[in-house]
Amino acid sequence: MSAYATLGATGQVGGSILHILSENTDYKINVLVRSRSKLEHSYPPVVSNKNIHIFEGSVSDIPTLASCLKELRPAFLCVAVTENTPDVTISVDTTEAVTKAFQWLQSRNRAFKPPRLVVSSSASLDTKFWRTVPSFVHNVMYAANSHIYDNLARAETYLRQHEDWLNITQRNHDLGEHLMVSPPMTAMAIRSLHTKSLNMHVRYRSPSSRQYSRRGINKDARRY
Repeated sequence: MSAYATLGATGQVGGSILHILSENTDYKINVLVRSRSKLEHSYPPVVSNKNIHIFEGSVSDIPTLASCLKELRPAFLCVAVTENTPDVTISVDTTEAVTKAFQWLQSRNRAFKPPRLVVSSSASLDTKFWRTVPSFVHNVMYAANSHIYDNLARAETYLRQHEDWLNITQRNHDLGEHLMVSPPMTAMAIRSLHTKSLNMHVRYRSPSSRQYSRRGINKDARRY
């Protein structure tokens, strides 16, 4: 049975991934949440789905986080906030905690290999999504959420500092054992995972258009 983990399952992106994964009865899904009751309220099927294993606790609880992340294929890191406040640190805190959890697992088993880590970031950190938009528009939108974006950028920097053993590649470059994805700001994700392949489809509204378009990625799931 293939095993996956989702951090941030009570949010929009993480919840969408959990919903899609749980439709396949061959998948075991580990979910780390601060509040089990909140998850059960937002997605009631978790109560009766025996393939979903809920780990209740904070990401700062390294042993619990490590238990959630071991013996996996990919782990989806979708922890985020919507309030743009100066004290936003959740992205950095989470990436640091995940790295510590991997190190904790390696200290107990030298044969441990970190699973593929799929990190949800923001298109606002990627200039290619803004090439057709006037710079002042991008600047205004970035300023409106600057603390959130700055925290995401620091999290990306932190992960790259550990790429010697995490093997992280950002955005559209050749993929290593870890993958960082940057969905558009108004992303509405449709994730479809199959036995032999991982199909990732993102439907989004382009910043310069009111029309929805679609991108797709197909990767051999055996690598995960």
